[in-house]
Amino acid sequence: MAMGATARNVVSAARRGALPAALCLLGVRCLGSPLDFSLSTGLLASDNVTRVPSDAESDLIATAGLDLHFKQDTRLLKAAFDGDFAYLDFLRNSFGNEVIGRFDGTGSFALIPELLSWSVRDDFGQIQVDPFRAITPENRQNVNYLSSGPDVTLRFGARNFVSLSGRYSLTHYQVSDFDSKRTFGGISAGRDLGVASNISLNAQTERIAFDNTALNSDYDRNSAFLRYEASGVRTRLWVNAGGSHVDESAGGLSGPLLQAQVERTLSPAAKLAIGIGTQLTDAADSFREVRPGAVGGIETGPVAGTSETFRRRYVEASWSYTRSRTTISTTVRWTDDAYRVSQTLDLKHTEGQLRLERQISPFVAAHLVGSIRNYDYVNALSSSRDLIGGVGLTLRTGQNLSVAMDYAREDQAARIVQNTFHENRVSITLVYHPARIGMGVF
Repeated sequence: MAMGATARNVVSAARRGALPAALCLLGVRCLGSPLDFSLSTGLLASDNVTRVPSDAESDLIATAGLDLHFKQDTRLLKAAFDGDFAYLDFLRNSFGNEVIGRFDGTGSFALIPELLSWSVRDDFGQIQVDPFRAITPENRQNVNYLSSGPDVTLRFGARNFVSLSGRYSLTHYQVSDFDSKRTFGGISAGRDLGVASNISLNAQTERIAFDNTALNSDYDRNSAFLRYEASGVRTRLWVNAGGSHVDESAGGLSGPLLQAQVERTLSPAAKLAIGIGTQLTDAADSFREVRPGAVGGIETGPVAGTSETFRRRYVEASWSYTRSRTTISTTVRWTDDAYRVSQTLDLKHTEGQLRLERQISPFVAAHLVGSIRNYDYVNALSSSRDLIGGVGLTLRTGQNLSVAMDYAREDQAARIVQNTFHENRVSITLVYHPARIGMGVF
């Protein structure tokens, strides 16, 4: 009876958010906790693990995974992160064991509420090393981009405000010699137009200093733009319009800064998001924008072949439809990267992704995924088209345990013969997800 009372007290405290999220790692059903996670282990079989056009090599890969999500929004702390990690053990030694994954996290702690806060952001993941070779463990590297600094908001009257921001950042590449330190400063002066809309004039300056100055040149990048934001019951919109300039040490490059993003709830079941823009950016900043699409999984970002600033134009859209038993997700992207000096890295990239999920019964769920990607290095006479298709079945085996069985096939056709390959993968994975206790099956 005492144990039952203790359990009730634990759940009651969790509902109030009084327990640290770490207690959920003990398997406690923390209903009020901002942390959601799952653990997995399994076995994956590949018939072409080295991704070559001929003489394919097969391998068995033992896997262990951690997937976690956190979101907290209180008066003093606003934080969110998503992490997806996998340990891969190549049992036939085609490659060495490795850990891959993606982590994107932000946090802001109010030192003086509504006046002074301290922000931290960290992004970790993998990118391709050589753009003209297939992605394998030998052709990807880890990247970490950490930023931290203060934000100050001053209000003048009921509607006018001035915001000041400062950041110090460290970027580290496992292989490429582009490690850098960045100092950033920004000021924004604006006015609230209503309860959920505002307009502001923004100026930003950033100094990028590289560890290896023999290979890379330090430079400054400055931007000025007008920003408009508005949120409604079903729609959120923001627009940036202005320009950016990189100093003479980096080629004296200038260009427009035009960005727009709209998110719209079309119905209780359907949501749509569309983004479009053109901007000056670099490999480190573009790495931060790498996100999995509708298919999901751990995404390997594009190559960082230079520390040079480049112009990027992009269009992206996502649509999702979710009902009680069926979910449909789609993602479409197009990017056009152009360099002033390293023109062999000029890249046109298009992709489309689709995921269909169906809850067949309280104990069985199925999914179907497909994607197509085109990469065209227009000045390097290198292009590829990558097709991926897969099916999967998930079976509930316990209150918080499930077994996932997946099959996927990837076909890549490339102008460079060595990059042409096809690969079949079959996996079985045991997933432990305590947050699902008593909350449905999937």
